[in-house]
Amino acid sequence: MTKILVLGDVMLDIFTQGKSIRTSPEAPVPVVHSIQESLYCGGAANLALNVDGLGNEVQLLAAVSDDEYGLKFQKMCESSNLEIVLISVLGTTVKNRIFVNSNHHLRIDKDYILSLAEAISYRECAKSNLEEGGCLIYSDYAKGTNTYIQDVFLLAKSLNNTIFVDPKSNDWEMYRGVDFITPNLREIELQIGTWTDDLSSIQKCLKLLEKYHIQCVVITRGERGATAITRNGEVFNAPGIRVNVAELSGAGDSFLASFAFHYLNHRDLEKGLVFANMQASKAVSREGISVVKAPLFGDLQDRNFDE
Repeated sequence: MTKILVLGDVMLDIFTQGKSIRTSPEAPVPVVHSIQESLYCGGAANLALNVDGLGNEVQLLAAVSDDEYGLKFQKMCESSNLEIVLISVLGTTVKNRIFVNSNHHLRIDKDYILSLAEAISYRECAKSNLEEGGCLIYSDYAKGTNTYIQDVFLLAKSLNNTIFVDPKSNDWEMYRGVDFITPNLREIELQIGTWTDDLSSIQKCLKLLEKYHIQCVVITRGERGATAITRNGEVFNAPGIRVNVAELSGAGDSFLASFAFHYLNHRDLEKGLVFANMQASKAVSREGISVVKAPLFGDLQDRNFDE
């Protein structure tokens, strides 16, 4: 079994559920009483949990602090099967989604961006954990782990690693030479312009692959399904699946983990695309953040920690 190294920006996801039955006398806003707080390992950590859920041997490099949120993140990781390499930094990214009477009202973000010194430490740790013939999956949330990521990719390719990337940066130069890149529709449109008709948009994608020496772009297109375009001109489509959307968070992680898992085991792009699209569709139909589960490729299991 191929060992999978997961890199990228980790974070703590919080879902706060509250109830409101009256308006504040101080301002025209609801008075909310918090009744439940659910915590999830987010970002690259959620991707790693999805990869682990499919039965892979996974190692995650996680840059977090020893603040309140970082310690909660570390505690949750200890209860998983993941092999965690912790890199101490001065802050932890947190995303707190606030629900009032079951409706999502707002999200409060606390972002932490790695310093240059911390990014160098992350790069060196990543390089030291690469293995010959392994697999590298990188989840970019633009929190600083991408600063020197091209150095890591170059070493990974020299060691015959297969590289999958979920991009967030507009500068794709940092992703040069990877095997698979999985933007959503908005992210690919930032590179090629508005997706008008398939023929012209696919041609623009081919030019993008050639420019950055990327072997395949896999585009998630929401209700329109997913499309894979290879550098040699092959195009595969997975049809959209109609579902009642409950929560979009984590669907991209479920998609990438499922696609990488299927490709590494079967080397079949088309079937891997369909499988990953199905898993992502199931993820958005569940409340909270869902994790794909082996061995039947079917059911999704929520991993949450209530306080």
